[in-house]
Formats: sequence, C-alpha cells, structure tokens
Amino acid sequence: MNTLMDTTMTTSTLAFIIFSALALQVSIALLIWYVHRKKELKQFHASSILAENSSPPITGWRGFKPFIVQRKQVEDSAKHTCSLYLKSGDFTPLPRFFPGQFLNVKLSIPDPVTGKPKQVIRSYSLSDSPMHDTYRITVKKVPSPKAHPEYPAGLASNYLHSQIQEGDTLLITAPTGNFYLQEASTLPIVFIAGGVGITPILSMLNMLMEQNSPRDIWLFYGVRNGQEQIMATTLKQYAQNHSNFHLYLCHHQPEEHEMLGRDFHHKGNVDITLLRQILPLQRYQFYICGPQPMMNTIIPALENWGVATSDIFYEFFGPASLATPQKNTSQTTQNTTPSSTQKITVYFKKSEQNITWHPEVHSLLELAEEYGIEVDSGCRSGSCGVCQVKLESGEVEYTQPPDIDIEKGYCLLCIAQPKSDITLSA
Repeated sequence: MNTLMDTTMTTSTLAFIIFSALALQVSIALLIWYVHRKKELKQFHASSILAENSSPPITGWRGFKPFIVQRKQVEDSAKHTCSLYLKSGDFTPLPRFFPGQFLNVKLSIPDPVTGKPKQVIRSYSLSDSPMHDTYRITVKKVPSPKAHPEYPAGLASNYLHSQIQEGDTLLITAPTGNFYLQEASTLPIVFIAGGVGITPILSMLNMLMEQNSPRDIWLFYGVRNGQEQIMATTLKQYAQNHSNFHLYLCHHQPEEHEMLGRDFHHKGNVDITLLRQILPLQRYQFYICGPQPMMNTIIPALENWGVATSDIFYEFFGPASLATPQKNTSQTTQNTTPSSTQKITVYFKKSEQNITWHPEVHSLLELAEEYGIEVDSGCRSGSCGVCQVKLESGEVEYTQPPDIDIEKGYCLLCIAQPKSDITLSA
C-alpha cells in the first residue's frame, strides 16, 4: 500500500514538474515575443517619423523678400569670415527651417569693368539653429587665386564683407535644401567639415546643443591652421560643457606657435584612417560638407569601410556640386538629349517667345539666356532652386538628380531639357 502511494506521489510530482517546466517555457517565449514586438513597433514608429521628416515641404515665401542686416560679426582670427544676422523686413515671424538648409541672396553689384549694376545671386548656408528670430549666414571672403592674382576676387563675398553694413537690406529666398539634420533619429552623429563647409554643420550642432541632445556627437573639422577656424571659441565651449560632444580640430599646415594637443588635435587632413582610429566601432550617421577633394576622398572611403549609403548625408560647396557623386534617388533622370531629328518648341509665356530647342545648349536656362530672356539663377547645378519656374505644359528631363525638392508643376531650368514641346511661365 505504501509502495502504491509512493508511486502515485512520484508520478504526480513528476507531472507537476513537467507542467511547470512547460508553463515556464511558454511564459519565456511570450515574454521574448512581447519584447521583440515592442522593439519592432518602436523601430517602425521611428522610421515613420524619419520618412515624414526626410522630405521637407516647401514653406515660407516665393521669390525674393527684403531682410534687414541686424548685426554683422567677424568669426575668425584672419577676419576673412563674417556672419550676417538677418531680420524680416516686414517684421513677420520667420518660417522654421531644417538645420543645415540654405537660402539665396540677390545682390546688385557694380560690374568691375563697366561699372553698371549687375544682378548676382549666391547661395549661403544658414549657420545657426532655427530656434531664433533671425536667420544667420556666415560668409568667407574669396580672394583671387594665388596662382593667378590677376583674376578677380569673389564678387559677392567681397561685396558682402566690404559694402554691406548693419541696417542695409538684402533680398533673400526662403530656406531650402535636402542636406539637413535627421532630428528624429537617435543614432550617434559624426560631423565632418572642411573650411567654410562648417557653416551648415554649425546649424545642426547648435540645434543639438540648445536641445541638450543625449546623442553622442563627434566633429572632425579640417582647416589650414587656427587663423581659419570659424567660431572656434563656441566649439571649444561646447566640448567643455557637453560630455557627449567630442571635438577634433585638424590642421594640415599649423603655424609654428601652434601646439598639438592644445591648439589642435591632429596634424593633417581629415581622412578615413583618422576616423577609424578615433571612432568606437558602432553605427553612426555621417554629415559631411567641404571642398571637392575632401568630399571625393571621404565619401567613397566611408562606403568601402562598410557605412550604409543611407547613413551618409553630404553637401558640396560652390562649383564642386557639379561633381557630386550620384546619390540613390527615386527620381527618374536621364543623361540623353532629344534626337536631333525631333523638332521641339519651347514657349516662354511671359516673354512671348517661341524657340526651337537645339542640343548645342545644355539646359533650358542656357537657352533662355541665349535669347535674352531674364531668369533668376544661382548655383546652376540643381542645388539652390532659384531658377525654378512653372511648367505649364509638356515634359522635361534632368541631366542629373536635383539636390532640392521641386515644387509640383515646376521645373529647374539649370539642369532641365525638354522631352516634348513645353510651355514655361518665364
């Protein structure tokens, strides 16, 4: 009898143990599923925000609007760079921009040869966060090339430095551009800037610092020497006051009195070797802006290192944008020109001119200029958006992907060619 009871108890105990083990396994499986599902939903939510934030809507105003130069401030020891703080001429609130975007400035400058006023349009990055009641641009004075001192210095930059004073009025467009901070992301950030390419980076960095962002932030800033550092005091204060901000000043031609470790952190250019030595191994978002040689070296090197193209954001400065490596884009573009046997007519509505397209010109902007049709233009490389005009009928194609979001029903003349008979509002 005792043996039977012992056997029954042993069987019941064993069954209880097995049942408990199965219940525990099911509970663990459900817990793992819940954690995994919660993580997926969080990632989906974050990616949805990024998707919404990845293509900013066109806001602000159309064309050029008067702004008053409220303040003018030198930003480097060499006094080659200055900032202009711009206040709306009608004192209306400023539209918020995405940190890293730029605006266009229209100037009426006396021609160096004829002395007659000449319309000049230039693009300048906004160099401060959007959390202020002014727009700030930071302009470097462009001298004559050292190898050709007989060549003229930069027309617009020198005019802004020498002629524009506090209280003067400038005509500017609303902020635009696709190079800007992905604010919804939580990934650590690596900023890489060369020379005056620091200006859009400063807009992003200031935004992060003002928000006390918890993201890990690195800045590799390459200049010739300390004389050319822009807003050096601000950058060093950020490094002292924010433990998550890591500053690396790189001088490729330091002056004799400059000391490694005190005045700069690396002798030489910013390159992939330096990045691999300094950066902990993890995923980053890279934001890069600078001259063409640096960009053409850094971007391919990052991709060869294994950085996903979706984590690399960049912007060339000035004419170098013509050599911008092709980004992945959903926009269909072609490098073909219409067949020479196909007659295509371009009608400029405002000018009331019917012109036959000929492939000897490279763009609709060049065609307009050839026939004396006045159209505002700036970068001539699909970056600034100044030459955006309404396409009232017909189709165009682009010789390269535009760097801005083109408003629906409009086209960029500087990189556009007609695919059929078209009517333009210009």
